[in-house]
Amino acid sequence: MTRLIQISDCHVVSAPKLVSGRLDTRLLLAGAVDRISADLEKVGPVDGVVVTGDISDDGSIDSYETFLSVMEPIGVPVFLIPGNHDKRESMFEVFGAPVQGQSEKFQWVRRFDDMQLIGLDTVVPKSGGGAIDAVTLDFLSETLSESPEVPTLIALHHPPFNSGVGFMDAIGLRGFDELREALGQSRAEIRLICGHLHMLVAASLGQHIAISSPATCSSFDTDYRDVAPVGFTTRPGGYMIHEWCDGFRSTCIPLVDGTGPHPF
Repeated sequence: MTRLIQISDCHVVSAPKLVSGRLDTRLLLAGAVDRISADLEKVGPVDGVVVTGDISDDGSIDSYETFLSVMEPIGVPVFLIPGNHDKRESMFEVFGAPVQGQSEKFQWVRRFDDMQLIGLDTVVPKSGGGAIDAVTLDFLSETLSESPEVPTLIALHHPPFNSGVGFMDAIGLRGFDELREALGQSRAEIRLICGHLHMLVAASLGQHIAISSPATCSSFDTDYRDVAPVGFTTRPGGYMIHEWCDGFRSTCIPLVDGTGPHPF
């Protein structure tokens, strides 16, 4: 069985900066790391942590180095893809190229005993929105064709569905149809995981399930009104656990504690 943790939208900045003048995202990520480390005793060993973009808020070298230092206590491999706040050039400098010889996109494939994990780069420079472009489609199609029946978890930042939250859908993903067509050529069981929305949303893309993770730094309200305010809340987010055990299972773990467990 392969078990992976997903965190998303950390928006790390180096100390003493605050995001939007309010969020100490470094401290918030450190709290998430502490919670994940404590939870490992209950959920068992994990094969890695997938970070679905917006690792940094400003794309600076310092922010990525801060991220690495905060994540170090988890002690498992960390798999990264960029979000719209990230800068590929800085990521290549700090983390290195995820695929040897590749310098255009920060995307990759990692194979485990019973499944594979594909990271896709949907970033459009200088844009909040993302796209499944020809380079990414070619990479995805080639990777799926090499292992046509291997269960596959695909990680991307921008969700391959509309959330109903207007200000986020306005900076959503272009290329739904092309992505759906590429996935339809595979015989494998596929699940897609993403970030960007700062909330848990599950939707369908063709015959496949796509799930967005909560963020570690803030949350967005589920507000479908045309007059919905644009902004974030300081409500704690969460992280996800994705497992392959004769099928995919995805679980959301909140970062806020209550009391208990209490006997029924």
